Amino acid sequence: MRVTKSLFTIAAIFALVSCNNEWEQVVEATAQLQLSADIAPTRAGINATHFDEGDAIGVFAYSGYSGKESWNVKATTDSKSWHFEKPVNLFSESTTVYAYYPWNSYASEKHEYGFMVDATSQTNYMVGYDEGISNNNPKSQISFRHITSKVAFYITNSDAGVAIKSVTLNGEKLPVYGYYFIEACYDSLRSDATQRIYSKNISNLGENRQKAEFLLFPDSWDCTVTLTVSYDDDSQYSTEFTLPSLKENCSYAYNVNITADKKSSIEISDVVIAPWDTPATMDKITINGTNGDEPVPGTENGHEYVDLGLSVKWATCNVGASTPSDYGSYFAWGETSPKSSYYWENLKYRTSGDSYGNVKFSKYVSDSRYGTVDNKTVLELSDDAARANWGGSWRMPTISEFKELIDKCTWTWTTMNGRNGYKVVSKVNGNSIFLPAAGCRLDTSLYNAGSYGYYWSGSLGESYSYYARGLLFNSDNLNSLSYYRSDGRSVRPVLR
Repeated sequence: MRVTKSLFTIAAIFALVSCNNEWEQVVEATAQLQLSADIAPTRAGINATHFDEGDAIGVFAYSGYSGKESWNVKATTDSKSWHFEKPVNLFSESTTVYAYYPWNSYASEKHEYGFMVDATSQTNYMVGYDEGISNNNPKSQISFRHITSKVAFYITNSDAGVAIKSVTLNGEKLPVYGYYFIEACYDSLRSDATQRIYSKNISNLGENRQKAEFLLFPDSWDCTVTLTVSYDDDSQYSTEFTLPSLKENCSYAYNVNITADKKSSIEISDVVIAPWDTPATMDKITINGTNGDEPVPGTENGHEYVDLGLSVKWATCNVGASTPSDYGSYFAWGETSPKSSYYWENLKYRTSGDSYGNVKFSKYVSDSRYGTVDNKTVLELSDDAARANWGGSWRMPTISEFKELIDKCTWTWTTMNGRNGYKVVSKVNGNSIFLPAAGCRLDTSLYNAGSYGYYWSGSLGESYSYYARGLLFNSDNLNSLSYYRSDGRSVRPVLR
């Protein structure tokens, strides 16, 4: 089933406007966005692992409220801090900040925040986003990810007296130009069989061997392309072969042998696929860097995680579990300890009411029907079950991070140690985690263990403050939905 660090002074501006000395109107406090940005270690470009002086990105800030958005604001770094071409004002509403590299003036102001891309430019395109930013929390840290694939050709020529002048690719279905939409994580690209893509990174490896690298847009189908190698003596060699279905953040390597005195002039080896940060070797085929083995997990404060090549790293176990297949503990949303019963009446921050129709809260309220509005839509770390129980940099995932996990992984219903659940395999690097179908706790009972999985995010429900967002799955379906805050559900931590 497929289912850096520049801190500007916060300037809060309060203006009072009086009319006939009878009333005063308070203008809402604002703050300017403060930005730090880096390139995730596994998402370096061909040569770049950080932003250099003069690099510029485009920034969108979206809260869902008309008049409170910022569209395609240019931000330039001096290698120490980021400087905006114009202020990006933040208000009390929770805002998502989207960013892309490199900035261009033709970025779309549509809801998906699209920007133009062109493979012929061989640009190191990257995107990133951060959530829960507001006038009370104006510091946004964005970790950029690379949206292209790297394809390298290791070219050996039997003629020692010639050097490569150019290496090109073209093909009828090879994506060349179009738009990439940041929020939706998809592209709208077109091919052009007449358009050649020139390698802009050719290096000499010695012994008649050179390397030509390309940045290509990922696609979902095998693509027949023509590789052409031109030398400084005006000789030229071409061959047609099939590129596999490319995935972002993966490198693909080919051995290319050219024999100048033979008619059949070019031989291409089988493709070698490896994660972007792992050099591809030629002596074996490695699919997504795993070679059939389980990834070696990292640790944070004594708890293991797996890097799926996404915006966050995912824990291997639920909070309260000792192995990936263990169910672990169950938590009401906003609470940091498990309990024996799960009712509205014993829910933290509930002030009155015993059902979704009349319950009110003292915290995490976006609608006055449910208490005093504070517009807190993401759990503070003091109310985060992952941080409270595991410490370190652990936290609960946002709903957007769950959506990323759904969209960028392959989900297979399976059994581990007698427990049903999903093996979640990254489409980016082939690493995986297991999410057990742990059920949920309502009142004093455990329901649907073994058949359903219910996992909390740290995000409040969008329409009703008695809801919070989370992941729901069974063997047939996989969704991100809203649930009552009083329910006892699983927590799978993440970290950046």
